Amino acid sequence: MVKESVSRVENARRGIEARVEALKSTSLEEKERVRLEAELKEAESRLNEEERRDKEVKERAEEAGDLAKNRESRETDWNKREKEEVDRWKEAKESRERRDGGNRHAHHRRIVAAN
Repeated sequence: MVKESVSRVENARRGIEARVEALKSTSLEEKERVRLEAELKEAESRLNEEERRDKEVKERAEEAGDLAKNRESRETDWNKREKEEVDRWKEAKESRERRDGGNRHAHHRRIVAAN
């Protein structure tokens, strides 16, 4: 009877130890799983942050490109207007010279004579 009790106690002890080991193993596996999930969430968070930054940089680059295009367009328009104005002045000068027979100062004499 004592042998049976000792045997039952030994079996119970082994069973408890096996369960404790299983719990330890499960606990370690659970801890590892939780740690890996945390690492995964952190990596996803970093990835999302990088994607957000990339998107912002891309938007800024597009805005800068649009601004550069607008500036180039304004500069081109300005240059065109300036060139047109210079061309009008040259044409007016040439017209006066043709009218005055090549005498550059004739139009001044006409103005003085008219006054």
